[in-house]
Amino acid sequence: MRAHTRALDVTIAPALGSSPPPLRFRYRLEDYDREWRDPIGLMRFTVRFNDATGNTISGEEFEAHGESEGWTGAPETSPFKTRRETLDVPAGASRLQVWLSSAGPQRTMGVYALDALTVTVIPREAGQAEQRYELIPREGSMPGSASGTPAGWARHGTSPGIAQILPRADRPPLIVMRDDRADAFGGWLTRGDRLVPLDGAAKVIIEWKEAFSIGWGGEATVSYAYLPAGRFRLRVQPLTVEGKAAGDDVVMPLVVVPPFHETKTFWLIIAIGSGLLLAIAVRRITRQRMQRRLEILERERAVERERSRIARDLHDNLGADLTHLALLSDLAQTDVNDPAKAAQHLDQIFDLAQGLTRQVDEMVWAVNPANDSLKGFVPFLSNFAQNYLLAAAFRAGSTSPPSSPMRPSPPRSDITFSSL
Repeated sequence: MRAHTRALDVTIAPALGSSPPPLRFRYRLEDYDREWRDPIGLMRFTVRFNDATGNTISGEEFEAHGESEGWTGAPETSPFKTRRETLDVPAGASRLQVWLSSAGPQRTMGVYALDALTVTVIPREAGQAEQRYELIPREGSMPGSASGTPAGWARHGTSPGIAQILPRADRPPLIVMRDDRADAFGGWLTRGDRLVPLDGAAKVIIEWKEAFSIGWGGEATVSYAYLPAGRFRLRVQPLTVEGKAAGDDVVMPLVVVPPFHETKTFWLIIAIGSGLLLAIAVRRITRQRMQRRLEILERERAVERERSRIARDLHDNLGADLTHLALLSDLAQTDVNDPAKAAQHLDQIFDLAQGLTRQVDEMVWAVNPANDSLKGFVPFLSNFAQNYLLAAAFRAGSTSPPSSPMRPSPPRSDITFSSL
């Protein structure tokens, strides 16, 4: 069966041909039940309130099932449990009658023993004395035999032989129901002088002692609900009617199969799937990071290529200007005897040297990565504009934000011009 099934039903029946067949059984699911279980069989202790004509007005039932504490397999050696019940007397009640019956579920079997049954009548009027009645007398017919009848008691049911007594020396007998038939019931009832008078009674206190072993005979279905997954063994013990072991236990293995979501295979699939999802997520994140890194490197390479191009252009211009400077120096040396021409060549040499200096500064500025931002570009542009515009007889001034971002962006410099 599958784990957490709403109910597991197992039908237990006596083996065909067993001799003698067991009368009762009990069962226990090993590694699950702490104690033996009995299918529910019931015997009843009933109190009836009758009117003056003997008709029942109302009643109270007190059930006995399972096995009383300390049961030894025989009433005479087992400890008895004391019970005490207080009942209100209904209006119109004239007599109290006690019924004992094994007529619980049809297959109820077992032994019930009653001792020291007393009824105390509490009067309705204050100041009146309470009356106490002992309902199990010593006298009666055949008091020394199990089939005897105490005075004021009578048998009833489909099998009167179920009602028995257990004689005791110098003491009232035990009232016993020994039900060894799954298809019959029987019991005891009080009558005659054992009917307790209730005239003027407000309450009754009923006290008795009982010992019992009550179970189930024949075929039965036992149920377990919501068993966990695992292997179990259902042990069935055959019993006598008194609840004693009557043969070897019968063991039936049971396997509770867990649902798929509780199996190792399911959790292995979950683990593998989770690992794959994690690997895909890590791969995607890593790929995105690598893509961003490649984009950054590509931008840096583009900047380096542009810087190299600018440096090459400046280098080519610088080389041409140096050649020009060498030619002017040769001309100035050749025209040393002509002061006017020599002065002209020297002026050209001076202007060209200033231009070379500026070009060298520009080259140094262009190849410096620290200038790849507005913070470095704005002062350079302002200085460049002022130098060239002043040479053209324009007055130049610039204003810029108090702080410029470090990332490359278009300049935000406001340049104004005025004529000299």
